[in-house]
Amino acid sequence: MKKKVISLMAVMALAGALAVGCGEKAKETEAKTEATTEAKTEAKTEAAETEAAQTEAKTEAAATEAAQTEAAETEAAATEAAETEAAE
Repeated sequence: MKKKVISLMAVMALAGALAVGCGEKAKETEAKTEATTEAKTEAKTEAAETEAAQTEAKTEAAATEAAQTEAAETEAAATEAAETEAAE
């Protein structure tokens, strides 16, 4: 009878250890989830910053082109006025 009790206790201890496991699974999963979330957030932020920079560059290019066009038109008008005045 003593051997049966000891065997039963050993089986219960092993079953308990099997059910509990290491106990680190939840912490490991939480750390991976947090790292993944942080990486996604950084990627979104970087994408938004890149898009903003591209938009700013396009706006600046358009403004530069408009200024160059205006300067060319002003110069052409001044040249035409000078030629007209010289012809008279």
